[in-house]
Amino acid sequence: MAPILDVPPDHITTEIPRWRGLPGRHKEGRVGAIFGNMAVSTPNSTLMFQPMYGHDRVVQLRTDYMFGIDDPLRHPQVFWPNLRRLASMLAPNTNSENSHLWRQFRPDWAERTSSSIDGIYRLKREVLLAMKTAGGAFVKRIEELKKDVVRGACGSLTLAEFDCKEVKQGIFNLERSWLLLGRPATMNDLMFRYVNAQRFELNLRARVDDLTIFLPRFQSPQHEPREVSGLRVGAMTTNLAEAEMLYQAGLPVWYVYDAQVCDSTKFERFLSDSEVQAIRDAVEIPPFHWQMGSYTGYKEGLEYWTGDPNKPFTSRTPIEGAVPLWKGPASHPSRYAAMSEVLGMLKSGMIVGTDPSRPSRSGTTEFTSSPPHVSVTMSSAVSTSHIEQSQGCLYHLTLTQCI
Repeated sequence: MAPILDVPPDHITTEIPRWRGLPGRHKEGRVGAIFGNMAVSTPNSTLMFQPMYGHDRVVQLRTDYMFGIDDPLRHPQVFWPNLRRLASMLAPNTNSENSHLWRQFRPDWAERTSSSIDGIYRLKREVLLAMKTAGGAFVKRIEELKKDVVRGACGSLTLAEFDCKEVKQGIFNLERSWLLLGRPATMNDLMFRYVNAQRFELNLRARVDDLTIFLPRFQSPQHEPREVSGLRVGAMTTNLAEAEMLYQAGLPVWYVYDAQVCDSTKFERFLSDSEVQAIRDAVEIPPFHWQMGSYTGYKEGLEYWTGDPNKPFTSRTPIEGAVPLWKGPASHPSRYAAMSEVLGMLKSGMIVGTDPSRPSRSGTTEFTSSPPHVSVTMSSAVSTSHIEQSQGCLYHLTLTQCI
């Protein structure tokens, strides 16, 4: 049983960032924006995201069987040290490498089985083979990384620390997900299995990269920031020391502080009010090549990834019949457990019997209160005691295993 997280209420400070490595005239950030009474600064990203602070959220299943901006695989989340690996997550992109991690499930990938029961399908063999081949190559790479750890190429990381139960369980879960994908299922369950296989691999990659690349950087910090290591999701924080640590480690970071002390002239680029509003109103999260809210409707080049020009790359639209899974402060990590219960099929994310409509770009606001305000009091009803349960159940995706 993992320790219960002690989560303090949001606290926005007046500490002004002065990022090392940036020109003097841009010391406060590469990109900045004002969201309500909060300023957001990033020293090492060209993208801006709305801060996951200062408002309540309702977690709901989206039309792509993900969770919109609450999903740590698709949007930067608040940094928590014991969930450090989430910042190391590969960011959604349209690179040909690892394309199996980002392509949405397509109904024409489901083949009817010889079962006499209507509505039972199996994933096409060529689709499953592509996922297994790409994922299997990464699993083999883990064996090679063990040799690097033994040689001392990963800082002070020991083989016992790297070849830990979380990595072993991650490999088991990934290989098990491929096995399940090859079995007959309803269309709904097949879609969940497909999304889960992607999530298992992304989580495993994040854990391995965290241990072998970023943990050594956290343990041996340097004054000068490292270049961002590939496309990473990164993290948000209201703690300037944490922000500087993430920055020097080469992870994208968004520092949130009091808007009253923000000087928009000290940024390389500062978003206008209309650009900020476009981020809030966006009904999809694009690949991390593009700014969220920078386009609406059809975007050339995404059809390969979505299978339909009318589908968003990552949806913010609740699925038809979506039920509230969790409500609480945007910064609170206990919502990941509610996501895991749905992904693990321990409870439904929609009204039983609902026939999900085809994903579209029509959406509704995700804010549950006027966005965003700083003063948030942690509700006593929000608990993290259920985050770790049933370690033996494959699909009970725990906070420390898979989100």
